[in-house]
Amino acid sequence: MSGSKGYSGGIENVTAEKDLPTMRNPGKPNTEYRYYQNGKLKSVRITNANGVRVKSIHYTDHGNPKIHPQVPHMHDWEWINGQWAESSDWY
Repeated sequence: MSGSKGYSGGIENVTAEKDLPTMRNPGKPNTEYRYYQNGKLKSVRITNANGVRVKSIHYTDHGNPKIHPQVPHMHDWEWINGQWAESSDWY
């Protein structure tokens, strides 16, 4: 699926959350990772040219509709206080 949706690394489907890219275990460069649980899309992580996650898209309210009333919603990953962190701002 190389080149799908503009991601030169393509799209990777995973069925375990542990298989999503993290700071300690970056993913493939410029790739969209889709996490499915019980056949249902739960989240997407997008990596940059270095395989570092730069955006997360969540397809649940995380069990907290007051904090996340919009589903799906996105978070950007930013360099905050000397480390990569998920932005508290979502859209």
